[in-house]
Amino acid sequence: MKLIIGLGNPGRQYALTRHNLGAQVLAAVSLDLGLRLSRRSLNAEWGQGRRGSHSVVLARPLTYMNHSGQAAAALVRYFKLQPENLLVVLDDFNLPLGQLRLRGGGSAGGHNGLQSIIEETGVQSFPRLRIGIGQPSLPQEVSDFVLRRFAREERVPMREAVARAAEAVLDWIGHGLDHAMRTFN
Repeated sequence: MKLIIGLGNPGRQYALTRHNLGAQVLAAVSLDLGLRLSRRSLNAEWGQGRRGSHSVVLARPLTYMNHSGQAAAALVRYFKLQPENLLVVLDDFNLPLGQLRLRGGGSAGGHNGLQSIIEETGVQSFPRLRIGIGQPSLPQEVSDFVLRRFAREERVPMREAVARAAEAVLDWIGHGLDHAMRTFN
């Protein structure tokens, strides 16, 4: 079984913000798989289906970003998953706009949602797909920056990045981490 968690904040006001890219990618993967996130439990909206021979769970935490680990840990425990079968999809202001970076583990890199997952699950060695959102002009503007929508000139590149990220998720499901890293990094 593979679990993909798309990070974001709940609520319409956050739906198209930079910090909700993980949830946007999850929505694209959901469409590709024909899978609805129809269940609400374990601090998440989630749905279960198949991709080829793999059982797949897609989940979006219902907690705010900084508490994403509550949902992730509950889902990992419920499905009795090993860390390598969890993929977290998230935004990253340390990457250039639209750039993807898929890794098998590492630190939170300053991302509070990812830090929450590391703390709640007790492991760092799970795959994560980061999507670059560009950087704020001043470091102290980070929280405002991630909660803003993309500028008009950024929207087409970001739609393309979301589509590529969804392809990377599907590749990870079907072919594993190494293949997806070679193809999408």
